[in-house]
Amino acid sequence: MGLLVFIGGLCETLATLLLL
Repeated sequence: MGLLVFIGGLCETLATLLLL
């Protein structure tokens, strides 16, 4: 479950960078 949270956070970070 921790891995899913890590992947989710990574995807969110990438999405934020793309929006900036």
